[in-house]
Amino acid sequence: MAGFKITSISAFISVDPDDGDEGILAATMNDGTIMPLMAADSDRLKSLWPIAKEIQKLSGIRVELRQFSDGEVLGVIDGKEDV
Repeated sequence: MAGFKITSISAFISVDPDDGDEGILAATMNDGTIMPLMAADSDRLKSLWPIAKEIQKLSGIRVELRQFSDGEVLGVIDGKEDV
């Protein structure tokens, strides 16, 4: 049986109103870890919406949801020589 394959990733992107710089939104979890607001499936994406909306409300910064789907392998880390 084949496992879950990531064919695209959706990410919440913040857009700085002054200079247009962009970054991936992230949230601090209860245990102190920082989680980027990215998802590879619709259930996860739905769970991130309220977090992204709250960050937007608190910061006032524009937030966009973008999908990335090129899938180009830029490198491999597998214990062998890196590509």
